[in-house]
Amino acid sequence: MARFCGNCGMRLEDNDRVCGNCGTPCGELPQVKPVVKPAKKSRKGIVAAIICVVIAVVLLITGVSTLAANAGYKGLLKKTIKAYINYDIDKIVNNASESYDYSYSSYAEYYFTMKIDDSLETFDDYVGYNYKLTYEIEDSYIASERYLSEIKSTLAAKYGTFDTDIIKKVAIAEVTVTATSKSGSQKYTQTMQITLTKEKGSWKVLYIDFTK
Repeated sequence: MARFCGNCGMRLEDNDRVCGNCGTPCGELPQVKPVVKPAKKSRKGIVAAIICVVIAVVLLITGVSTLAANAGYKGLLKKTIKAYINYDIDKIVNNASESYDYSYSSYAEYYFTMKIDDSLETFDDYVGYNYKLTYEIEDSYIASERYLSEIKSTLAAKYGTFDTDIIKKVAIAEVTVTATSKSGSQKYTQTMQITLTKEKGSWKVLYIDFTK
């Protein structure tokens, strides 16, 4: 069927899209797919994502550090110092070395009570009875193999039936404890040395000593 331009009447070929005479479109133009541009990422979104990642890393590091600080002998060390300040003898006895089991039944309680009472009485003498205790861990470390052997020899001599081979490590901590009167006018400091032993995979309290 012949086709003619609707504008000028010029005859058109079947495949003509525009009139060759006047240039008027005269047929369906091929469909062109629209070009969809990728959406630009918001800078605010990128910055927010980076901040979230940084916060997550910081929290992870903090969590690991906290876990490390409260694990092993350091965790027991802090518990022991707080038990001393709160006069919680039972908590210290519950974490005492198994070597105390080879003496009379209440020896651990007697030993730790005696040490702590002597320390607190010294504070009473110097600052009175109304004071607050604070502490600072000056140093803590795993003792040498030589010191470990000395500890084992001492315990073997003291408790003949105690199997000292269960002790795998010894840790030493130096702690300064300060009593400050509630009025703030008087202070006195003692040095606390805490000896811990690793027995059957768990840390235990062996000794607590004080120097003025």
